[in-house]
Amino acid sequence: MVGMTREERLIVDVGMHDGTDTAFYLAKGFNVVAIEANPSLVRAAQVRFRPWIEAGRLTVVGKAVADRSGTIDLYVSDEDLWGSTTPDMARRGIATEASRTTVPCDTLDSILADHSPVHYLKVDVEGEDPACIAAIARLESPPKFVSFEADLTDSIEVAHLLDLLEGYGYRRFQLVNQATHDLVRMPDPPLEGEFVDVSFDKHSSGPFGEELPGRWESREAVEQRYREVVRRQSARIAYSASGKVGGVPLAWAHRPLMWTYNRRSVRRLRHTWATMRGVEVGGWFDIHAGR
Repeated sequence: MVGMTREERLIVDVGMHDGTDTAFYLAKGFNVVAIEANPSLVRAAQVRFRPWIEAGRLTVVGKAVADRSGTIDLYVSDEDLWGSTTPDMARRGIATEASRTTVPCDTLDSILADHSPVHYLKVDVEGEDPACIAAIARLESPPKFVSFEADLTDSIEVAHLLDLLEGYGYRRFQLVNQATHDLVRMPDPPLEGEFVDVSFDKHSSGPFGEELPGRWESREAVEQRYREVVRRQSARIAYSASGKVGGVPLAWAHRPLMWTYNRRSVRRLRHTWATMRGVEVGGWFDIHAGR
């Protein structure tokens, strides 16, 4: 990686989950600190990534990130092992139960005390994103790039996090729709690390830094785009409550034939249509920031 020292080739994956993002960062040639609160996912990662751990390229931290040190209750979805220190976040609004366990917790700056500088900080911890962003002020040096999940139910919190990042010196922002990740192909030659020919799914965080496929914008422009997404998502939910989902009658959703269509082609058409209109299709959204 031209122009980067070994120490600068560090990515922090806060909310490792099943290791999809961590594997991508390692393949790109970066060293990784992966933070995950769910003990079963930590154990699985220690087995899966043993060669990288033994080579000193990966550190797996089995803790929850919080605004304090100690222990905290972690709620884990029984269906897909998704975890959060907030019960409703673990259930993610779907019909599933969440088991509770007690795990160690610490502040992000304490966890990263011996890991600096950070090139990219990925934050996706289902409810504790604000604690992670606030901790940037206490790091020895701020990461060059940061991303966090844009909560579509709390515009005030998102605006606050944007204010914090702007105060930390971040001037470039992007709103990224994870639902369109499967349409993204990595640039060759690469702009970050090594080239990796990967097909993303909507559950991965996807590209980062200079390899983001979108256009960097001002903080004000991204917040405006985010608020438009919130407005459109709210309208879609209201429309669904009227007896349709995405404009399709609910009765149709149970027809097996519906799922025989090429879903990737449909998503591509929706994405193209949305891009032409300057809007965002539905999905999960991250906000990326660059210094």
